[in-house]
Amino acid sequence: PCGLVTLHDVGAIAKTKVVDGAEKRGFAFYVGGGLGSVPYKAKLFDEFLPEEELLPISQAISRVFARLGEKRNRARARLKFLIASLGIDEFRRLVLEERQKLDSDPRWTAYLSSVNENTEEALKPGTGLNGSDRPEGFDAWYATNVYRQRQPGYVAVTVTLPLGDASADQMRALADIARRFVKDTLRTTVEQNFLFRWVSEADVPEFYKAIKAIGLGAADSATIVDVTSCPGTDTCKLGIASSRGLARELRLRLGEKSLELDEAVKDLRIKVSGCFNSCGQHHIADIGFYGINRNVKGFQVPHFQVILGGKFHDNAGEYGVAIG
Repeated sequence: PCGLVTLHDVGAIAKTKVVDGAEKRGFAFYVGGGLGSVPYKAKLFDEFLPEEELLPISQAISRVFARLGEKRNRARARLKFLIASLGIDEFRRLVLEERQKLDSDPRWTAYLSSVNENTEEALKPGTGLNGSDRPEGFDAWYATNVYRQRQPGYVAVTVTLPLGDASADQMRALADIARRFVKDTLRTTVEQNFLFRWVSEADVPEFYKAIKAIGLGAADSATIVDVTSCPGTDTCKLGIASSRGLARELRLRLGEKSLELDEAVKDLRIKVSGCFNSCGQHHIADIGFYGINRNVKGFQVPHFQVILGGKFHDNAGEYGVAIG
């Protein structure tokens, strides 16, 4: 679910297709997604869009939106509202019609010849895990934070950042860890964590020791304890409630009960936003919260609205509904 395709204005999922006996690269192409106060799940535009059509179709979409999109109300100047108004079939017709008007541009495909140059390479040979070297806490951490890659002997490792926070000293240490175990590269995730790819499995125990020494050895990645939150009232002028405060308390209480180990609930996702704009992605959480104001004895008092039933997996496969 890394790209969360269904919640974006334009989203693409890489796929291949055999055409005339040859394998072609392309994308399942989606349009019109968005969260915020009025969430819309993106609609399928094309089951297979050839890679050479990705940029021209995107340009055609931009032109249609520039011509027909909302001009007066900035809050509704989103592709999702235009598609909701026109319908996906009419929108698709307009885009394909616009595509035919575009003059060919070599820049549309110039990047394809070098696309594989952006792939990462391993620093060390991929070798298996030595079963005898298992530091305290390693097995629990390995179960939640380590994922096998397609390439034998290599794993991807998630370093959990509680509430997405890391100190300057921790960041410097993580840079050193990246130099030591991978080729200087780490990635951020939509769950506010760091991901190290191409770690030789034999190095994982030493990797764990290194991150545990800087206070980032939590064994709870992608579990109910790994709560995502926007900044909320800490720094955001739109914030209504303290999303980070709630997320911090939830993380503390759930961790105390070791729910990241409970098979019944460990895979649930909790996400918190300080207002209805859904920067914390509460709509796609199993359990979501967002800040609202309610009148209590004549005073506006911050509350949290509860959202249930969202689905983070399958590229944000389902949006939750408000209860209470």
